[in-house]
Amino acid sequence: MRFTEYGSRELPTILFIHGSCTTAEICYGEIAEKLSERRHCVVVHLDGHEPDKRGSFISLDKECEKIERFVMRHYGGEIFGLTGLSLGATICVHLMTRGRIRAERILLDGVYCVDVGFLQTWVNIIVCTIGIKYLKMGGKVHDRLVEKIFGKGNSAVVQMLFEGMTAASVKNVCTEVYRYRLSPKIAKCDSEILCIRGEYEPIPERSFALLKKHLPQINEQVIPDCGHSQLLHEHGGEYCEVLSGFFNSIEL
Repeated sequence: MRFTEYGSRELPTILFIHGSCTTAEICYGEIAEKLSERRHCVVVHLDGHEPDKRGSFISLDKECEKIERFVMRHYGGEIFGLTGLSLGATICVHLMTRGRIRAERILLDGVYCVDVGFLQTWVNIIVCTIGIKYLKMGGKVHDRLVEKIFGKGNSAVVQMLFEGMTAASVKNVCTEVYRYRLSPKIAKCDSEILCIRGEYEPIPERSFALLKKHLPQINEQVIPDCGHSQLLHEHGGEYCEVLSGFFNSIEL
């Protein structure tokens, strides 16, 4: 794992955690650059998701431990903002539950924190593993299959995929995310929290309802006509406005 910084350290810090089967640069490079005029942005490069580095994603706990060490070492355990997409959002939830570091504001995009069961988990493992191998060979994944997983009208999401993911990383990511069981310990989190999701995202919808039971302060913003990560991928300017509105609404 490594961390890329944008902007002055004198500004309030926002930590960005990218999604699965993609890279930190694809996910957040341009967004962090734009926001860095008013905030110090730190982008996390998750294990198993870097083109020039070997190794695999092992578990949520392993990733959280490394992030916690970084935040403790450089910021005394507390930062202004934390945001994550998909896998990154689940990591944010796990950090909130562990309670070893704190963020004043947290934005979760397309969060997965409900256990979808053994069968659906293994279907997703197989589809992702085969899909990545097929893309490596120059193939094209059928739009209907992509939309089944990522939401209606969201076939272009394959452009965000990182083809260097190992089968071990895919299996570990899917198992950790799709079998995630939310702990009541998360109720201790007192941060200001916003969940955003596309209209066609059933699992993040269920995840928000579950989070709301433990975190009454949490709010939700639904993006019309969008699937998983679609606003970020296809409408980067609008996505940046959503983040700016949440993280810049009060000048520090």
